[in-house]
Amino acid sequence: MGKASRRPWKNNRKKPITEQRSVKDSKTFISEVHRLNQEVEKVRCNYRMTALEREARIHILREKIEKLGGLTAYQHASKKGEEHHGNFNSAKWIISTLEAARAEDTTLKKNRKFDLLDVGAVSLNYKKQESWINCKAIDLNPQEAGIVECDFFQYKLEKSELYDVIVLSLVLNFVGTPIRRGRMLSHCSQLCKASGYLFLVMPLSCLENSRYMNPKLLNEIMESLAFRLVKEHKSRKLSFKMFQKVGKKQHKDFKKKKVFDGLKCNNFSIVLRSKTR
Repeated sequence: MGKASRRPWKNNRKKPITEQRSVKDSKTFISEVHRLNQEVEKVRCNYRMTALEREARIHILREKIEKLGGLTAYQHASKKGEEHHGNFNSAKWIISTLEAARAEDTTLKKNRKFDLLDVGAVSLNYKKQESWINCKAIDLNPQEAGIVECDFFQYKLEKSELYDVIVLSLVLNFVGTPIRRGRMLSHCSQLCKASGYLFLVMPLSCLENSRYMNPKLLNEIMESLAFRLVKEHKSRKLSFKMFQKVGKKQHKDFKKKKVFDGLKCNNFSIVLRSKTR
């Protein structure tokens, strides 16, 4: 009898769940995490339920998110999406745009650094720019050393510690309810210095395929918070906007109001209440 053929050794060890997903699966996963987080926010604001009922329902939803992989898996999926699109990172556009603004601003003192707050940071995107950017990166569930664990809604500073630049990159669309999105933008206005900048990066569909939001309405909301649009850019799937803080806040309310309709539109919206600013 001849020798039995030997199969080549194969490593059957499974990769962690956060590394197994294809780009297509990652998109589905991210959408599901968004949906569950929106449900959490809706339950949190539902005062027709008792406190115990809200707590129990939120616990169930949190468990579903954890079974999917939790925030850690969400952040890995976000990185995979960046790699799929030519490893494009929104920070690249922000850095180049900020460099141009810095060069044009004759009022800046020589060698003065920008104090930048990166909200919902997945990576330390501005480390190579330490010579002119002091970056504080925060996130609810940091996945990299150097990122501070922090809830942006609880983040408070003294006036002397306000930021020159605030970055919300794929963060606002992740917030669960329209009211909390409005509060997030209002809080940015409180934390941003006069003449400072706010960078807002969102899925293009939030502005161009929503029943309750469009670029014109977003600009009106931002202007009521003392932010004026100074530069914008669009990729195939993302909207990039740079706002500058000028003037004063206006006491205007923005309710959820239909501005467009269509069978495949989404329901992204921002609600702003002057009493809660």
